[in-house]
Amino acid sequence: MEIKRKRWFYIILVIFLFVISCASTTAPDEWLSSAEQTQTQAYGGWIDIELTQTTSREPLTSIRGELIAISTDTVYVLAEALIATPKVKIKHARLTIYDSEAGKLAGWTVLGTFSTISHGFLLILSAPIWIISGSTAAAIQSRKPILDYPKISLDQFKKYARFPQGLPANLNRAKIKPKDIGL
Repeated sequence: MEIKRKRWFYIILVIFLFVISCASTTAPDEWLSSAEQTQTQAYGGWIDIELTQTTSREPLTSIRGELIAISTDTVYVLAEALIATPKVKIKHARLTIYDSEAGKLAGWTVLGTFSTISHGFLLILSAPIWIISGSTAAAIQSRKPILDYPKISLDQFKKYARFPQGLPANLNRAKIKPKDIGL
């Protein structure tokens, strides 16, 4: 009986470690497209920016929205309105380029693990292999579409903006519309 408890403890521990090791995003549901769709759409990636605060009176501490453009000194994000943020005020930024679909790998991992019931006693070997390899693959996949600043320069984020060359000079900033996600 004690061996079964230990085995279940380790299975639950591995699943818990898998869940906390997956990367997450604050993008609204259905906002991120698949990797294939992203190549044919004219929208920027989803960016989460954490700002440095020099005074307690500054209203914004973070910005979340679509990456519109990056100039030499400013990052433009479309949240509820277009927000221009000086690069020097950015403490941390996370850009998510597309939906990693890591949940599909997690689903296959669960199904594969349950399929080991048919292995009889060898389940002791095959179930942990499914859990470890599937969890590792899903965790790696969940991080593929993510870029983090300051680890990566903000200039490397440019190619994932709606306007990778910068804001067009004659663009009416008030008319930039967010991606329609059918809400």
